[in-house]
Amino acid sequence: MTGPSGSNVVIQASTDPQTWIPLQTNLLGSGPLHFSGSNSPANRQRFNRAVLP
Repeated sequence: MTGPSGSNVVIQASTDPQTWIPLQTNLLGSGPLHFSGSNSPANRQRFNRAVLP
């Protein structure tokens, strides 16, 4: 993902698109931010999103 350099972005996860749980907060730099979620069998159907607070 990309966005304004110096901005914080929160990676969130959910098994139900109504309820989101923050996973990590990252500071965006000049290049893209790469995120890879867990491949755990418990997370077979999980949604991820990035939010600029």
